[in-house]
Amino acid sequence: MNIILLFTYGISLKDWVNSGLFDREIEFYKQMATTNNLKYHIITYGDNEDRDLLKNYPYLNIYPAYELIKKRNNKYVNFINSFLLAFKLKKQIKSVDI
Repeated sequence: MNIILLFTYGISLKDWVNSGLFDREIEFYKQMATTNNLKYHIITYGDNEDRDLLKNYPYLNIYPAYELIKKRNNKYVNFINSFLLAFKLKKQIKSVDI
């Protein structure tokens, strides 16, 4: 089963690392994936650093927003551009069950 996780606007895996949540949260998804044959597709508001953090987790596919859309200096433009993610990830979202 394929499950998609959409991070809250502005939050990345790097934020999880900085706040100390990363290990605890990833362990939960690891347990769920291995015991229930799940695959997670994670959309974050990070960049290639998020991808590097999950390179050792084959059951977690990551789609950092700022690899798909250009991050601007204006927070309002970034917010509006975040709505383009659905169109950029159209193929990946089709394969998701939940």
